[in-house]
Amino acid sequence: MDIRNIKSIDDLIIYFTEELNWNIDLDDFDEIDDITYDFDAADIGLKEEAFAKISSLRQLQPLCDEQKWGIFCVEFDSNKFEVSAL
Repeated sequence: MDIRNIKSIDDLIIYFTEELNWNIDLDDFDEIDDITYDFDAADIGLKEEAFAKISSLRQLQPLCDEQKWGIFCVEFDSNKFEVSAL
């Protein structure tokens, strides 16, 4: 899979497993919600109007206990990338 063809968090997980050999098996989960955390404006300390252009903000659960970094998937309301939304 070409990284430029990733259009959803499901595609991203498939990319991680097929191209990067990460040990994530989607068959072990009923839904993507089982391996991600959802955030809203209040969770990250933003005012609702600052979060308005973001339709979804998810974090992939850590893959091991010592993981000190995170992977986030941000979906915007429009196809235009808006830096101010971040």
